[in-house]
This record gives sequence, structure tokens and C-alpha cells, in this order.
Amino acid sequence: TTTSFGTTETSSSIVASTTETSTSSTSTSTTTIDMLGKTCAEIGRDEPTCRSKSGCSYSFTCGCRDAQCSDLFDQSSCQSASCTWINSAFTCLDPNETIECSRLTDQTACTSQDGCSYHSSAFVCYKTSDGVPCSSLFEQSVCENESNCQFNSNAFACLPKDLSQVQCTSIFSETLCNTLDQCFFDSGSFRCLEVGSSAPCDANFDQTSCEKTSGCQWLSDSFQCFDPALCSTTSMTTLDTTITTLDT
Repeated sequence: TTTSFGTTETSSSIVASTTETSTSSTSTSTTTIDMLGKTCAEIGRDEPTCRSKSGCSYSFTCGCRDAQCSDLFDQSSCQSASCTWINSAFTCLDPNETIECSRLTDQTACTSQDGCSYHSSAFVCYKTSDGVPCSSLFEQSVCENESNCQFNSNAFACLPKDLSQVQCTSIFSETLCNTLDQCFFDSGSFRCLEVGSSAPCDANFDQTSCEKTSGCQWLSDSFQCFDPALCSTTSMTTLDTTITTLDT
């Protein structure tokens, strides 16, 4: 009788365990199905579900979002998604997007792109209409060979002769920055910024300074300060494929 009772008890326990496991599995499966039925943005920070859903891409900053051509890093997958592959820059672009001249490092690719010119001494591709970017010329002799540039020996920098054309963010000398009417040196981010502007969110490396900066949000899980507005951009092309990416 005792043995029979023990067997019955064990059998009941197995049935109960099986039922519990089955219920748990069904619950998990239902949750997954429910999540996959949501849009990429609605999935939020559920990384595994995001990566398993076709047409979504996961960013450690923004969470789950619609996949974009820029999330593809090889020619085959880029072209399969009807995106444009730029071989010289190893970049995948939206079909209607034009690559910036500065991203082209190969001289042939640069000069074959409409509106781009190549500086053979500085090895830089630039927008023809903007002229040679003085800040990209690091040798004094190369800098002084350009009629629109001048070399500042105190800052060891090549600058436009018309100082009003200087891009503040290209200046790394606090002294030089503060001599330019359109610029000021931000001691919090150690950056030279345009008057009236503020440092980008990612220039803040601690929660306190991040939360003091207007429009910024601190991510405690990744210790990042970011601008939520950067995550609200709708993808130019919705890709019908599963994409895995580290961050963008």
C-alpha cells in the first residue's frame, strides 16, 4: 500500500510538473508571438525579440527600430535589400541618398563622384563648391600652398584666412577658440563650440552633467548620454530582412 501510494504520488508529481512546464512554455511562446506582432519601436529594449523580427535593427542607444540601409555592412545583403552599395567606402546607402565627399577615401572614387574634388597632398576628398577644407591640411607647407588658408603656429592648425569661416568644432586649442568671435570654449565637454550652441549629448560622460544638458537623457544600463530626438528618425527604407547590428 505504501509503495502504491508512493508511485501514485510520484506519478501525480510528474503530471503536475509536465503541466506546469507546458503552461510555462505556452506562456513564453505566447509572449514571443505577442512581441513579434508589434512594430519595431513597440518592442523597445527587448533585444532578442528585436533581432529575431524581420525588418528590425537593434541599437544599444535607441533600442529596437526599423532597419535601414546603413545597417548593412556587406555588398550582397545591401543590394539584396534594394539599397545602394558604395564599394570604395564600404557603405550601404538608401537608393535616394548621395554619399558625402569626405567619406570617399579613394581618389578615383572621389573624382568620379559629381561635385567632389580630391586633394592629392592631404589625401582628402571634399565638396568642390566648398573649396579645400583648411582644417584637413595638417602640414604647414601644404596649408600655405592654398590661397584661402593660413597656418596658425600657436595652435598648430591650418585655418581659413577669413576667420569668420572657421568651424568652431574643428578647433582644439582653448586659446584660439576664445579669440574667435563666433566660438566659445565649453569647459564641461572640453570642446570649442559655436556661440549659442551647446555640447552634444554624447560629450557628457556622467549622469549629472548629462541631465543638466537640455534635451539629453542618461541611459544607466549602458552609461551613455544621448539625444532621444536622434532615435525618432523614420527609416528611409524599410528592409524586408532580419538585420543584426551592434549600434549606429
